[in-house]
Formats: sequence, C-alpha cells, structure tokens
Amino acid sequence: MRQQSFLPKLRTDHGGDLGRGRRKRARPFSHKNAIHVVFRSSRARGIWSLLTRGNEERVRRLLRDCATKHRIRVYRLVNVGNHIHLLIRTESRAYAAAKADFQRFLREFGGRVAFEVTGARKGAGQGGFWDKLVYTRLVTWGREFEGLKSYLVRNLLESFGFGREGPDWLRAVAESLMAAGVGPPS
Repeated sequence: MRQQSFLPKLRTDHGGDLGRGRRKRARPFSHKNAIHVVFRSSRARGIWSLLTRGNEERVRRLLRDCATKHRIRVYRLVNVGNHIHLLIRTESRAYAAAKADFQRFLREFGGRVAFEVTGARKGAGQGGFWDKLVYTRLVTWGREFEGLKSYLVRNLLESFGFGREGPDWLRAVAESLMAAGVGPPS
C-alpha cells in the first residue's frame, strides 16, 4: 500500500482550454524538466497553413533563431499544419533566468510565426492568429519523456495522411527522420 501525501498535487499543465472560465494562474515551470509546448491555430489553412513550403521553412528558421537567442534546447519539432508541437528545455541553470528566457521565447516565437505567416503589419487589426493560450506541460524524464516522443511520431504520421496506427516499418522510418530533424513534407 502506498503512503498518502497530504500535500496538494501540483499542476503540470497550463493553457489551451484548461483555464477557461477560471481565474488566472501562473504557468507551471521547471528549469530541470522538459516542456511540451503546443501552438494551435484554426486560421492556419490554405496559404496560412504552417505546412506550405515557404511557411514550413519560416517556422524552422524562426524556431532556430528564437531558441538560440533565448537559450532553449529543442528536442522535437512537429509541424502538423494547424498546430505545432515542441519538446524543449531551457539551458540556463538559474531558475529566474531560465523562466524569463522561456517566457520570452513563447512570446517571441508565437508572435513572429503569426507575423510572418499572415504577412500582417502592426496595427492592421486582423484579429489573432493563435486560438488560445499556448498549451504547456512539464514532462518528467524517462517513461513520460519517451511516451511523449512516440506520441509526436504518431502525430507526424497523421500529418503524412496515415491513420492513428501506421505500419511498424513506417513508424521506424518516421522516428529516424525526426531524429535527423526532418519534418512532414510540404
């Protein structure tokens, strides 16, 4: 039998639909754990799709630039067209500096992707590109980290047009492509 804890269970996720209709709370953060980040847009269709040839390259370039600038290590990027999954970790060892880098990264990367994909100009008033707050979840190392990586492979296969469970050989190919940094085709 497991010993019960009297401490409240800590939240590990934030954003998306989780806080809808509730008071604001701080985004959970840890500079020692990996973080799963999801940017979602229902407006990313047609020429605004994140998978068009030009936009896919823009997303990769912006991610590389923002990650370098804000000291973020990117483990995985999965661009599905209408949303982007990232598996990242801050590189700074100091908590305060790492949290500031992470918050700046979320703000700058999301803004620059929306700005470049839509071709918007400041003050144009076109409305928001992203649907909701950026979803983030703290990921523990080991089983949870590996499970999330396999989930991202399944998501990549779905963006290729395969069903939920693609053939085993294709899953192995997709994993090797993701390890090499190659995303879904345009």
